[in-house]
Amino acid sequence: MLLICPGLFADNARWTGVSMREILADAKPKEGASWVTFRAFDGYEMSFSLDTIAKDDILLAYKVNGDTLPLAHGYPVRLVIPGKYGFYWVRWINSIEVG
Repeated sequence: MLLICPGLFADNARWTGVSMREILADAKPKEGASWVTFRAFDGYEMSFSLDTIAKDDILLAYKVNGDTLPLAHGYPVRLVIPGKYGFYWVRWINSIEVG
């Protein structure tokens, strides 16, 4: 999947992770939940609609190109959300809230 950080770089990589659809199915969000917020160790956070995050191609990635995700790419996990610019791909995730 292509990761684009406007004005900085574009990189095509193979991401390995767990589908957010599977995570949400296991978590069983409360009825009426409509958004998901990802928070990172560095204080960054980003929110998306539940419908957006429940798509098949949205991942919590723990590997890139077959290797453990390096710190610079967001170890231990990062959000991979195809079709969105890199600043949406939250790195260093330490919590996920569904509301």
